[in-house]
Amino acid sequence: MMVLIMLSPLLVVGFIVMAVLEEKKRNQKNNKDK
Repeated sequence: MMVLIMLSPLLVVGFIVMAVLEEKKRNQKNNKDK
């Protein structure tokens, strides 16, 4: 249980980082199209 409690925040942070990277990729593609 302790391990899950310590790892859960890392998973949340990693998920947010991946979402931000995806948005940056989409923004770059949109800028190239324009």
